[in-house]
Amino acid sequence: MNPNVFPGQMAYFADPRPGVDPMSGMAWDYDCDGDQDKEYPQDTDGCGLLNCAAPEAFTGDNGEYFCGAPGVLIMCNGVTCTVAGNINLACN
Repeated sequence: MNPNVFPGQMAYFADPRPGVDPMSGMAWDYDCDGDQDKEYPQDTDGCGLLNCAAPEAFTGDNGEYFCGAPGVLIMCNGVTCTVAGNINLACN
């Protein structure tokens, strides 16, 4: 039994649950709610002064947006944005 998997889990994880098929719908469901909740919304319009999707958004390599996808985190502060590269999209 994985101690990170329990109802009400608030943390996000960049790796699927050990021992669970990573392609299954349960592989990223750490909070046992039946959903794979992504830590960041998808960045749909790039980093810029007037077009940040959210204060923090994820852009996957080749446009991918699934749990564990490689990509970059974009952090917008209203005037500028910062890109943190080489992360995997964490889920709960």
